[in-house]
Amino acid sequence: MLILIAEGPNGSFDSFVQEHSARLVRSLSLISKDPELAWDAAQDAFLKLYLRWDTVGDLRDPVAWLYRVALNRCSDYRRIVVRGRRLTERLQGMSTGLWTEPRLADTELALTFSALPRRQRTAATLHYLADMSTEEVAQVMGVSRGTVDRHLFRAREALRSSMEAQS
Repeated sequence: MLILIAEGPNGSFDSFVQEHSARLVRSLSLISKDPELAWDAAQDAFLKLYLRWDTVGDLRDPVAWLYRVALNRCSDYRRIVVRGRRLTERLQGMSTGLWTEPRLADTELALTFSALPRRQRTAATLHYLADMSTEEVAQVMGVSRGTVDRHLFRAREALRSSMEAQS
């Protein structure tokens, strides 16, 4: 739980967190079926609220705003996990010719990505896990779309080879 104390138009941030955190995390846990994801999303939402705490009085309903932000973060996290699993499935499908259940846990996927050269790792992470288009990745990396395509191709090849070697 965040232990930040700030005074805003509606009282202290600390008391707001104390009042709403348990219910928010419990609600997000039930919605997402993932307590860790719920905890992370709640912390992100409280951080965003803290950053605008001085204008919280301008919000129509700070609690509704908090829940909306937290639910959006849950969706964002879930999308990242699903994209990582889909990438794993695609890479396994390329190596076996079949679509199979993922064999790599998310932590193993992170370890696999860490073996890539920095530019390939950056492109692959932004594209597959951060859900960015190749145009967006190119803009973030400050390179052309063709360069991103090349990094993604090489990253897929390296990951496929790595997975084949593990089989």
